[in-house]
Amino acid sequence: MLALSDVMSTFPVRMDASGDVDSALQLLSEHGFHHLPVFRGEALDGVLSLCQLDAARVAGGGGVLLGDLVASPPLVFDISVHLRQVAIEMGRRSLDAAVILSRGRVVGIVTSSDLLGVLTELLPGPPPGSPPSDVA
Repeated sequence: MLALSDVMSTFPVRMDASGDVDSALQLLSEHGFHHLPVFRGEALDGVLSLCQLDAARVAGGGGVLLGDLVASPPLVFDISVHLRQVAIEMGRRSLDAAVILSRGRVVGIVTSSDLLGVLTELLPGPPPGSPPSDVA
């Protein structure tokens, strides 16, 4: 059985709510991530996706503050929660990321891409990366 720690990405990057969109996009690009945790001091304020940041740049320019873009509190789970529960709740809320805590501190994130990676390992069929056998 997979644990959250087997699937989640740890947080090598984060930004404060006072940071701007251009800086956030640069940081995500440098590290190859698609989600950015946004903090106010030590408190998690939310998670912004690459798509949200790109849209904000187009709509208002790269100087928009991250704190102004965070619209709702993030989906948060303790690391002890079963991976299935996280996936169900992400799907129910149509969210593509959940923040993972351990002892009340942020330790990682699980994204829809992470969950699809697990699904490809569990489903029968050719190994990931194999060319499709039937192309329409």
